[in-house]
Amino acid sequence: MNASRLTVALILLALIAPALAEAPKLVVSPGAKGLEALTWNGATVLADGEFKVARAVFEKADGATYTPNDKPAVAAGTRKHPFVTLTYPWGVVSCAYQGGNNRLDLTIAVENTSQDTLREIHLTPLVLALPGELNWPRIFDNAFGQMGVQRTQHNVEQPTIIPVRSDAGMAVLVNLDPTGPLTVSLGSGKTQAITVQSGGDKMIYDEVYVRRPIAPGKTDTYRLSLRLGSPNADPLDLAQDVCDAWAQAYPMTLDWPDRRPIKRLFPGGGLTEAEAVERAKDLEAATAADTLDPKFREMMLKKAAATAQSAKEFGAQGIILWEIEGNKIGKITYVGDPRHTRWLNPQMDLVADEFWKVISDAGLLPGVCLRPSRVIYNAEKSTVQHSYGAAKPPFEELDDKIQYAKDRWGCKLFYIDTNGVYRPRGKDEAWSWGLLAPEVWRKLSLKHPDVLIIPELGSTRYYANSSCYSEMDMGSRGTPEVVRRIWPKAFGCLQLEDDDPVRKHDIIVDAVAKGDILMANAGSERTHVSVQGAYKEAEFRKQTPPKHAPRSTEEVVRGLGDPDSHVRWATVVFLGLSGPSPAFPPFVKNDPAIVDALIKLLDDPEYAVRKSAVRALGASGNPKAVEPLAKVLANEKAYLDYIAADALAKFGDPAVDVLAPIATAGGRGHSPRAAVLALGNIGGDKAAATLVEIANNPKSDWGLKRDALYPALGRVGTEAAATALIEHLRTQENPYLRGSAADALSRTGDPRAAKEIEAAIAAEKAREKPDGHNLGIMNSALSRAKETQAKSE
Repeated sequence: MNASRLTVALILLALIAPALAEAPKLVVSPGAKGLEALTWNGATVLADGEFKVARAVFEKADGATYTPNDKPAVAAGTRKHPFVTLTYPWGVVSCAYQGGNNRLDLTIAVENTSQDTLREIHLTPLVLALPGELNWPRIFDNAFGQMGVQRTQHNVEQPTIIPVRSDAGMAVLVNLDPTGPLTVSLGSGKTQAITVQSGGDKMIYDEVYVRRPIAPGKTDTYRLSLRLGSPNADPLDLAQDVCDAWAQAYPMTLDWPDRRPIKRLFPGGGLTEAEAVERAKDLEAATAADTLDPKFREMMLKKAAATAQSAKEFGAQGIILWEIEGNKIGKITYVGDPRHTRWLNPQMDLVADEFWKVISDAGLLPGVCLRPSRVIYNAEKSTVQHSYGAAKPPFEELDDKIQYAKDRWGCKLFYIDTNGVYRPRGKDEAWSWGLLAPEVWRKLSLKHPDVLIIPELGSTRYYANSSCYSEMDMGSRGTPEVVRRIWPKAFGCLQLEDDDPVRKHDIIVDAVAKGDILMANAGSERTHVSVQGAYKEAEFRKQTPPKHAPRSTEEVVRGLGDPDSHVRWATVVFLGLSGPSPAFPPFVKNDPAIVDALIKLLDDPEYAVRKSAVRALGASGNPKAVEPLAKVLANEKAYLDYIAADALAKFGDPAVDVLAPIATAGGRGHSPRAAVLALGNIGGDKAAATLVEIANNPKSDWGLKRDALYPALGRVGTEAAATALIEHLRTQENPYLRGSAADALSRTGDPRAAKEIEAAIAAEKAREKPDGHNLGIMNSALSRAKETQAKSE
């Protein structure tokens, strides 16, 4: 090799050597009973490598079950071909190991040599000992869209992907088979046992179980894999092949490119229960005698026109009407059967065709709420109730309702409320509830490819054939990334109304940018402005950025004043939302021309531009921005209150003087709440004094106290703040305020907290009607206070 080539080679080696050194390396050492050692980048991560069968359950022909207690004969393979085999009188269980640079694959085979069915087997392939404090990334959500840690997973409802981060890096346990039911767990203690359960009677969906029996003379195989990566590795990158296998096993049938928002409408009305029961006794005669009240017709057509106008201004694709059958039968929240409109809401039935024509003529898609149950009156004809026994099987029941609404009104949007069924199950035929099986949505999607089905209670499998509903106030941030790794075009419907779309604006922008649909009630200007701003900001993100980044103050100012709103937005974003760009001197802090240009953008016609300007001014640290930001915060019609409050909080004590008058103004508006929360974020004695003043004012709004003031006092954590919370915990008559005060007190770190919360719990229990929800909050607060106290000691 000549000198020049050698020099190049050495340079390349120097460049790639650090990457090679950082690449995770797993070393697998087989032993006589399984694994002898497991090291990852030189660190021992194995606590116990013995492969064990914890329990096997057999079922005889007569249904009787038994659990053998035999000890196995153990045989092991070689270092070149590592495996372990356990031979029992009833069968053979083996595990083959295959190690790579960053993964350990386990192939487990179970052979049933007995005369009975092996209905359940529990295995422990190995026990890990990951170093340091463990962190469990949240990649799956529950039925309401709340993300959580799931250390036990059933691949009936989602791919088995269990990630954990330790001092050694990211580890991900996966099941390589997408279809066969298998329950896999990863323990969370000082050591982490990998456990596998095949079979059992756990029901995941309606009549869909984890059962996986092995008949006499048959063999079943399970394939697990442990993947390892650097601490900042994305667990989904390590499990992409698992997501791809799921996409193949469960192909996506939903095709709905329109992601504009959907409006919700709750018109109410209808008959009382007594009227409905009487009418049902001779429905044909009652229907024949129905006449439409002209005043009702006029009212509903005006409502249709107003709703259509609002939806058009909102940029909606359509409207879902939740209560076309009425809502006066108190114990039935939603009927979910448009065919029953003629029975339960006869006036609406007579005007419904005209009502929906107004919606359709406005270019909007009609939609209704359905349920898989059916409303009937009982055998004695004395009451009205939901019935699952009277309904057809779920697919047929929903299919009939969808077809009726399509044929009569051209409905395309269907929200499925309470998408589960009660039915008798098991040997004792006890009634229990089960979430509808994914097969229902697959069949409906294939039968009705021209509609959008939105189940209330979501599940990962559902996304292949429907758009799952979730609520922002319950913690949902939109469709989980793992779902999009499986089906890139999957999307959900995120409902905003019970939370604040300004306070959570970044969440809705992210959801829209990723393809989710937003849902909101008709009529709220605050929601209209923020949702339209979110769609615009998501659109800005996708557009081609300006040709080059600004390279001077003049170019920045020019960009901030550009006629194109996207250029203005992109220029603000370029300045950095968390501080000036490191690419050039800190213009925002030191150049008044840029601060002045940003202040002008606070009146920009585009919401997304105004929002980004608020953020940039907060990041600037320039005191000139404080007063303009306070004006934005105080302006209830700017709909930037919480964003402006967060920006002001970055200025610390200098912002307290402008926040205090807004915070102490009281009332139910968002501006006082946002200002109070900002004071809590600033902290310190000066902010605490203002918060205590509001707490001591008997005229302060109770909602402000619960949602903002108490949390702010808890965040400030001064002795004065804790004293105010203790006083309110002792004296408040409203249970919601007592619970909120206890929660906030537990976060102050004050040494009095645990004792005061214990006393509040005792007082709550002694009340004539103790509030169970409040007690739950207080007990959680007590645990937190004790934990904080123990750490301080």
